[in-house]
Amino acid sequence: MTTKIEKSRRMELRWEVGNRQLPEIPLKRPHGSYCMAHACFNCRKSFKQAYSEAEATCPQCARKLHDMGRSFKAPKANDAEQWEKVKPLWLAGFRFFSYRSYPAQNLSRSG
Repeated sequence: MTTKIEKSRRMELRWEVGNRQLPEIPLKRPHGSYCMAHACFNCRKSFKQAYSEAEATCPQCARKLHDMGRSFKAPKANDAEQWEKVKPLWLAGFRFFSYRSYPAQNLSRSG
């Protein structure tokens, strides 16, 4: 029976010779990129999109999408009353972020 030290020595030899390749470490996360909810107030729809420095545009009307935060739950598209409530919240600086059991927060700098 071989010892652990002997096994590791043999493995090192295989790596040096090239019989054993080191595993490649993936550069991206295995489950895709980190997605945030973005809303289009014109179409009254929400889209999950990867975070990007570039301005996100609506796939339907090509207008600017608004970053709502990760915890945003969009109202139904035909519920105009609820969408009219969401837009002033966004304009006031409210973003739908939560951290574990802590609720969403207002990110406006006033106050």
